[in-house]
Amino acid sequence: MKEYSVSVFVFRDMRVFNIPVDIYTLNIVINCFCRLNEVKCSFSMLSMIVKCGFRPNVVTFTTLIKGLIGKDMFVEAENVFYKLVRLNLVKPNRVMYTTIINCLSKRRETSMADRWFRYMEMSHCEPDRVTYNAMINALCKDKRLDDALKLLLEMSDRGVQPNVVTYSSIIQSLCSFNRWGEAKRMLKEMESRNICSDLHAYSILVNAFCKEGKIKAAEDLVGIMIKKGEYPDVVTYSTLMDGYCLRGEIDRALEVLDAMISKGILPNSHTYSILINGYCKKLKVDKAIELFRQMPLEGLAPTVEIYTTILQGLMRMGRHVEALQLYKDMLYRGLPSSCIYYLVVKGPPEQKHTEFCFCLMQEAGTIVTFHTGFVAKFHAQHEKEAARVVKMLSLLDLKTGKLS
Repeated sequence: MKEYSVSVFVFRDMRVFNIPVDIYTLNIVINCFCRLNEVKCSFSMLSMIVKCGFRPNVVTFTTLIKGLIGKDMFVEAENVFYKLVRLNLVKPNRVMYTTIINCLSKRRETSMADRWFRYMEMSHCEPDRVTYNAMINALCKDKRLDDALKLLLEMSDRGVQPNVVTYSSIIQSLCSFNRWGEAKRMLKEMESRNICSDLHAYSILVNAFCKEGKIKAAEDLVGIMIKKGEYPDVVTYSTLMDGYCLRGEIDRALEVLDAMISKGILPNSHTYSILINGYCKKLKVDKAIELFRQMPLEGLAPTVEIYTTILQGLMRMGRHVEALQLYKDMLYRGLPSSCIYYLVVKGPPEQKHTEFCFCLMQEAGTIVTFHTGFVAKFHAQHEKEAARVVKMLSLLDLKTGKLS
């Protein structure tokens, strides 16, 4: 963990003991202040730089602008940039532009990042692969896929070679728009350019195929991965298992699990969550509970999502006594009781179900906060269900837990 505040204290001790500092040290301190969201303190360091006989350099101003962007002070960041250009304090370089574009991209300020990108070009500062990757990734996340594809062509035309990072962003975006043919073409284009697909690039396609029910295509892709020496990890195998579970083919999912373990790859909590969810959807709750009990033996702690899945399965089967015991166990382990909201909304519109959820709320001591938090939490996404449950809860007798 980076202890920025400790670094600042060390710097202050250096000043107290008159230990010499250089511009490199001062730039580090400015970065620490920015990371601590102390932008004013970072700018106050400019005067110290001058007092120490140094001149702020491009790293200094890049760090300051980055700090302003991190605080969503975009106008101020642009003003600082234009001022340093106008006064010829430093000459912005590729690293400065790329850092600014990357920061804006991470803040989902794609239009602003695009403006800086074009200003960079007008300033006769050629973008490199890192700059293009940051911009393409931002466009893809902003669902501006066609703009990202145009930039990919522009990148190639200018002699900047795309890499696996470039293609991964494009492929992921193509999959999200169900443009499978183009996604496959991109994979072949990578091969023609001798760009080796990495695990992340393959996993993107495997995940997309599985979600669309194209499990055969996902399997074939895993086979290609292995042939090319890029071996699947627990994430890839879990994704494949999820694809089978979505089709109700639990036995095939278990075969994938066995194959994964035989290769020395151990399942994680997410793997178990997928299988448990698959069993519960098939109403094979006892099988799900077996896996649930196996998790601690593997050194894994069940998550609140796993508890919620089994609770829902038990309630669908009418096994309320076991559900209540499981819920108590979840609370005992310190897991949040928020899953009750999901159980109420997604449960059947029956009196018995609502009364049992009320029983769970009483166990967790959340019945009072439930009424105030329910509408805000679920009304926007589940308007009809929320209205139904709120109406039923208004009829509950808080003493008996029965509907009047």
